[in-house]
Amino acid sequence: MAFSGSFILAITALHILPDIYDRSGHNHIVGLFIMLGILLQIVLEFFTQGIEHGHHHHHDNVLSLSKGAVVGLYLHSILESLPLGVQWILDEGNLLFWGVVFHHLPIGIILYMILKSKGLKRNKILFYLALFAMSSPAGALAGYFIPAFQKIFVYLLAIVAGIFMHISTTIIFESSHDHRFNMMKLVTIVLASSLAFGMVEFLH
Repeated sequence: MAFSGSFILAITALHILPDIYDRSGHNHIVGLFIMLGILLQIVLEFFTQGIEHGHHHHHDNVLSLSKGAVVGLYLHSILESLPLGVQWILDEGNLLFWGVVFHHLPIGIILYMILKSKGLKRNKILFYLALFAMSSPAGALAGYFIPAFQKIFVYLLAIVAGIFMHISTTIIFESSHDHRFNMMKLVTIVLASSLAFGMVEFLH
């Protein structure tokens, strides 16, 4: 989680935010959409129970998980992936794609562990995981095929930047015991940030 959080924070700071302001002609209105992304993520966390940053509480019940947290998690995944479809049309950049991949991989593992700990049957666990696996491609396909999303691409990207900023900082500060840093976590953050920087330089 610390690696994924550091990576998405780094690509947000090094690539997504500069790209947003370049595309908008340095229009500061996009800053409002970045804040909107942060607020949207806070609202989503009322439903997801913090699964997307590894902060799920084990005393939460199955009903809440199945009807609230999982649906909220799918919405989170779809929203994050909407700009990907537009980027396919523009034929540019893979950094957002890798940000989504590195972010969603640990979420899938956490979701599996939570569902298994609740004693759900294997078929039901696979069903939930399959829906989660399809949610990100569904968001990307919506961005690709629905023209309205293409027209507001820069604002979608700003919302995703806000989501990434909130999630990544939450992960970094909450992924260790008592919210304290340790050497392994520091090394992980440096490695993830270095990887993001190298990818930004290479893909540019």
